[in-house]
Amino acid sequence: GKISLLKKYTNTTPIPMQINVHKQKVFFIIYEDNPTVITFDNPAIAASFRNNFNNIWDQDTYTLRGAKALQEIWLEAVDHRELRFIGARGYFMDKHPELYKPIEAKAKKTPGVVWRNIVDKNTQGHPLTKLPWSETKYNLPNIKNPNVVWLFGKKVAISNWAEGDEPVIFVSENKNLVQSYNDYFEALWKL
Repeated sequence: GKISLLKKYTNTTPIPMQINVHKQKVFFIIYEDNPTVITFDNPAIAASFRNNFNNIWDQDTYTLRGAKALQEIWLEAVDHRELRFIGARGYFMDKHPELYKPIEAKAKKTPGVVWRNIVDKNTQGHPLTKLPWSETKYNLPNIKNPNVVWLFGKKVAISNWAEGDEPVIFVSENKNLVQSYNDYFEALWKL
C-alpha cells in the first residue's frame, strides 16, 4: 500500500520492534530471525496505545542529541535549498569534518542551494563563509552566543554545544515559533 503520511521518529527503539494498532487490537511485532507477534484484543489497551501514538504524532517540538543528529538536520536542510543561520561559526565543520563532507557533497549536487548566515566579524574568513553558495553578513555583536539558529523549510532548529563535542538540538515545526525566528532573521539581515 501507499503511505499517506510519514514522520521520522526522533530515536530508535532499543529492540527491533514495531507496534501496530488496528481497531480494538494491538500487535507487538518483534523482528528477529524468527519474528514474534504478541496480540492484544482489548479495547482499553488499543485506546491507550492509540493515545500514545497521537501524543507523539502531534508533537511539534523535540530534542535531538549528537553530531550525527546535527548532520541529519543539515542534510535535510540541503533538500530545502535555502538554509538560514544565525550565529554559525563553522564549529561543526571544524570539529566533525568526516560528518561535514557528505553535507558539502550534497550541497554541490543540489542546484539553487544558498546558505545565508548572520554572524559576528570573528568568523570572517572561515571556510563556511567562503563557499560558493554561502552569503554572510557580520551583523551580530562580538558576544559569544552558545546557540546557532537553523531555519529551513517549515522548521527551526537551535543547536547548542554546551556539552562539548555532542550538541543538543531543539527542533520545532511550530508555525508561530518558526515565523518569529524568520522575522528575526530578516530584521538582522537588513541591518
